[in-house]
Amino acid sequence: HQGWCDQFAVSADGRTVATTTLRYDGYRVLDIDPATAAVRERMVKTGPVGGAITILPDGRTLAVEYGPNLYLLDLATGADVRQFPKGWDGE
Repeated sequence: HQGWCDQFAVSADGRTVATTTLRYDGYRVLDIDPATAAVRERMVKTGPVGGAITILPDGRTLAVEYGPNLYLLDLATGADVRQFPKGWDGE
């Protein structure tokens, strides 16, 4: 990201990190090799992420607050798995 990290989530095995920025301009998913600390960017999505981000316990799903919805994304492909309305406009 350009700028500061606002929110981040780490997978249970410590190999995956997801981040959002203070500017709410998107999020990144990084793979980290714990032995070498090498970082590989896996997924980038731009747009108005609302700040909340977490990796679910299954280690395969990313939950992100994006616009008026909460999205569950496949960490391997970035594909939308499911979305839920937040029930408020986020303002």
